[in-house]
Order: sequence, then structure tokens, then C-alpha cells
Amino acid sequence: MQAKPFIGRWGRLLLCVLSGALFFLPLAQSQWPFITEPQLRERLAPLQPRSPSFESFTDRSLQVYWEQYIARDIGLRKTLLTLFNDLRLAAFPSRPNDHYVRSAAGGFFPVDTIRRFNYDLRNRATVIAGYDTSGRRLRILQDLLARRGVTFLAITAPPRVQIYPEDVAQYLALPLEQAAQQIYAYGDGLRAAGVNVVDGKALLLGLKQQDQPGSFANTGFHWNFWAACAVTAEAMQRIEAMRQQRYFPVDCSRREMKLAAGPDTDIALILNVSRPERLLTNTANVKLSKSDDDTGPTPLRIFLLGDSYADQITYTLLQTWPTQFWFPGALIRSDYFVQDISYNQRRDPTPPVPRNPAMLAGDVANSDVMIFEVSDGNVHRTSERSYLAEFGATIAYLKAMLPAGRIDSGNADAGLTHGWQPDATHGWRSNDLRAGLAFVPSAVPASVKLALPVTNLRADPAIPRHLVFSHAGKPVAEYRFTGSDHVIDLTIPFAAGSTDPHAIEFDIADAGGGLLDLAVARTAATQGKQPLDTALLPQHAGENVDLIAQPEQAGISVTGLGGFERNAADVWRWGLGPSTQIRSFLARDGIVELSYRFNTYQPDQVVEILWNNDVVRRYDGDMLRPGNQVADTLRLPGRAGGNRLDIRYANWNGRLAPPAGPETRPLSVVFLELMLRQQPAP
Repeated sequence: MQAKPFIGRWGRLLLCVLSGALFFLPLAQSQWPFITEPQLRERLAPLQPRSPSFESFTDRSLQVYWEQYIARDIGLRKTLLTLFNDLRLAAFPSRPNDHYVRSAAGGFFPVDTIRRFNYDLRNRATVIAGYDTSGRRLRILQDLLARRGVTFLAITAPPRVQIYPEDVAQYLALPLEQAAQQIYAYGDGLRAAGVNVVDGKALLLGLKQQDQPGSFANTGFHWNFWAACAVTAEAMQRIEAMRQQRYFPVDCSRREMKLAAGPDTDIALILNVSRPERLLTNTANVKLSKSDDDTGPTPLRIFLLGDSYADQITYTLLQTWPTQFWFPGALIRSDYFVQDISYNQRRDPTPPVPRNPAMLAGDVANSDVMIFEVSDGNVHRTSERSYLAEFGATIAYLKAMLPAGRIDSGNADAGLTHGWQPDATHGWRSNDLRAGLAFVPSAVPASVKLALPVTNLRADPAIPRHLVFSHAGKPVAEYRFTGSDHVIDLTIPFAAGSTDPHAIEFDIADAGGGLLDLAVARTAATQGKQPLDTALLPQHAGENVDLIAQPEQAGISVTGLGGFERNAADVWRWGLGPSTQIRSFLARDGIVELSYRFNTYQPDQVVEILWNNDVVRRYDGDMLRPGNQVADTLRLPGRAGGNRLDIRYANWNGRLAPPAGPETRPLSVVFLELMLRQQPAP
């Protein structure tokens, strides 16, 4: 008798076992919980069921549907995929699949973040140019919002590779030390453009240098909850300093190490391995609580635009916002500028509202602070694609707020950017060396038609005025006039290819180099809320201005001076690099007595005091050794109209070296006294 072939006998048996498992395993998994089906994270198009019919049978669509259903949704497929991923992770722990690498320290790095990091290293000049374009537009938007009483703040969210490049040094395009010095992040570009920004990279690197716990969970895409708390706390401190109001603290001191949970587990789940919890490790978390101080905080309305990194910022704000100052609509979260979510009295999210252009004006009118958060994966690195920056929100707001192609009496102040201060009599005045105007070009090559009504604030308006209009540092037009009230009638052309197709800013300066001394009337474009740099307190008797004891008062505008800080003995404010600027508007000629007392903590410091552009005092060398205190009183000639005090610093936190610790503000000197007193002219 001839024996049956071994393969044929056992092959049929194996086929029977697999067939049984294919059909009966799903039934067993539904009946007995201990037989668990692996859970996969995957994106599959839903199957379209086909009902039995002669047509579906003849065109084979019914057969195809059942084949796909059996292969994809029942049986051993998920088990086999999980087993394959387990074997690959065990065999190649540093590269479990094509999308992630794993460092020796255990952290997972998305491959696309490393590729972007290397692109930035190889194309540094292109990246800097692209960030300069985006930064310039954001700074224009920041100025426009300030005219309307809204504080703007950008938050940049770095990927893990920017904070821990040493963990993946073998994948970098440059040696580690060189790469760390050469990388130019979006926060660097925004800071260089003068945008108010919480630079996540600088902040988290500072925490790392202090040997603080890691800012990322090993299995998370985003910063962990403790790092997000630190970013939110810095943002609130910056908002308080810029608005010179006290709101509420974000306390991140109750830190604890806990097993990763929630979004900190995303990568472990996406790997689709059995028991993904075995990949989880402890990460820094924080216990948050609401402030119970009801003696001073001020109600606040925040519009927060962002991507998934903003989820933890939103969570931190909701957990720390004082109950007595919370109200429905206090926080609006715009998700990728696609839909808006507000929060009710219980702080539960309301149904999302799709964005539409009609909402832009309301965003500005109903907000005290607008925050744009953007992570590295949503940054557009080239000038050609920078119009998509901040999810297209920057361009949308600029087009909604700026005049298009013509600036006249109906929109004269709609495009005011830098160098303008509010004035109770004239609307807006410029007592700076130059002041900016911006518009949306309506044609290429661009030009703007000015029919701009201005008031000459010079003491003798009969003296002819000679104005120079410049773009990107180059003169593009000149204009002369005489008298007090005048309409500047001028068309300014711009060279083809030299302008931004979305927003063009040009400067106005006096040809003689003096203060501009011009005013523009206020129109409906900036009516409503109090502008940010309008003082809220009445003028003191004797026209004394104490910038340490009181906020800024009427007739004075201050930039580059931090918010009020105090301990049991002293009150102080930081002078912020590169300069502190104090512009005062005096009703009459007289002597201005300037008194100051400051400490310096930065090495290689030089401090210059300038009055109306003339250097009147300079401190350097041994006088400014870290820890030394400087005190002086100067008598300066004040004139009716605009006067300008500049305090320039040679060094500040972050200029010559990365910021020290979590403090990223450009701190330069500490003012314990800073006072202006006007006395009658001799």
C-alpha cells in the first residue's frame, strides 16, 4: 500500500486549521473576553456593502466585497499584522518601521521631523528668507491689532529633534555641534522680525540646560503636559507684561513623574504592536489648579489659533482660569483655522462652528489677546509658500484689515503700523524718526495712491516739510508741503518683483532726519477698544511720570520695558533688549529731569542714554560689572510736542548665548527707579 505524501496530508490539515481559525476566531473573541482581538490604528476606506442581485453577481462586485470583508475585517489579519510588527520591533529596535526611529534613550522620533531638520540645515538661506517673509507679515498684523487694542502673541512648537538632536546624531546632515548651532527655527525668524513670540525651542532648551525632566514623552508626538504648562505660563507672563495688566498665574511647580497617558501614548499605539503599554515610560506631568486670588485679576478674552500642539495649551488654560473671571466665550479655540470651538460656563466645548470670512472682524472685536500657535510640521519654509503660514490666517486678516491700493480720508489709519501713538486731539501721532503704513496691492507691479490727510505738529507749520517715502530701506518717493493741515496727494510706485503680493509696508521719514511730527485722524477702522499704548490713568499733577510706581500715563508711550515685579522690599521692571524707548508729548517747552537707578546682570554690557537722538550719557566697563548699581539724574531740554528717550543695551538675555534657564525674555538691566519730571524752562 502506497503512503500518502507527507506534504499533502499535513498541508490539508493545516489548511483546515487555518480555515477554522479564519471563521471561528471572531466568534470566539466576541464570546470570551480573554481572547482579545488586536486593536490596530489604521486608515482604511469603508467598504461599500452590496446587496445580492443578478447585477452584483454578474459584475463580481458582490464577490469582491465579500473577499475584502473576509480578508480585512475578520479572521487572523489583525493578529498576523501585530505579530509582524512585534517581530520587526524585536529585530530592529532602532527602526521599528519606515516612519519612526528609536533612540538609545528610548524615545521615538518621527522620520519626517528629522528630514525637515536636515532640510533646514542644507537650505539655511532659503529658510531664513521664507521666515523673514512670514515674520514681516506677522509683525504688520501685530501692529494693526495693537492699533485696535488687541495684543498679538505667536507660539512656536518645536519637534523633539530640535530639543534632543544628540539622540539621533547619526541621522543628521551635519555633525551634532554644528547642526545645533546652524539650525534656524521659526521662532528665530519671528523674533528677528520683531514679532511677540514665545519661542518653544528656546524655552525647552533652557529647561533642558537646567537638567529638568524631558519635555517629550518617549512615545508622544507633542510636548508633554509639563512642558505645555511651562509654555502657557510664559505666554501669560508675556501677555501681562505687554498689556500691563494682571490676569492669573499658571503654576507649573506641582510637577510629578507619571506613566505616559493620553496624547503621550500616540506613537506606542500607532506602532500596532501587541501590548503597546510595555513601551510606555514615565514622563513629566503637572497638577494644575485655579487661582483663588480675587483681588486683582482682570477679565480676559483669548482667541487661540493652533494645531494639535495647542490642545495642551487649551487644557492648561481651562484648568487654571479663575472661576470668578471665567465666562462663556472667554476662550475661543480655532482649530487649524477650519473650525472654532468655544467653551460654556462649565468649560465644556460647544459644537464646532465652521470658519467663514465674515468671522474675521468679530475675532478682532471680541478678543483682548490673539495667540497663533504653529508647530514645525505646519511651518512653510519658502517665500513662495509662506502665504499659507499660520494656516492662511495671517493673509486672511491682513486682507480684511488693510486698505487695498488707495489710502485716503476714509481709511487713513487702517494701515498704520509702527511709529504711531494714539493722541486725544488728532487721532494718531508720530513723534518717532519714521512711521509705517501698509496696504494690500491691487495690481502688479504695485503702487499705492495716497490722498492722505495729515496734521503737521511742528511748532512753526510755516516751515516747509520734506518727507521721504521708502520701501525695504530704499527711497521710492518724496513729497513737500507747507502748513498745518494738508492732504498728501501722491502715487507711490514700487519696482516689479520687489514687493510682497499680499501686504506692502512703506516708511515715512523727515528728510532732515528729525522726528516725524505728523498726525493722522482716526477713522472707523480703529474705533472701538482702547489702543494698547494709550495710557489708562490721568496725567499726574506737575507732569511727573514715575514708570516704576505707576503704569504709563497720558502723553507718554513706552516700549522695551517689562511688567511690574515685586518682592517684600522692592518693585522693579526689566529693561528689555535691544532698547527701552520712552516717547513723551509735552504741552510746553521746559526742562525734563530724568532720574534712574538700575542694576545690571549681563556681562560685557554697555548702556547708552539718548535724548531726541543725542547721546547724553554712556556707561560701560567697571561701572557695569554684573551686580553693580548705577544711579543718576539728568536735566534735559524738553520741547513742546514730541520728545524721545532711548536707553540702548549692548547685551541682553539670549543675544550672545542661548537664554539662561526657562527665562526667554531679552532681559538686560533691572530698573528700580525710572522717573521723568518736567520743570519750567529757565
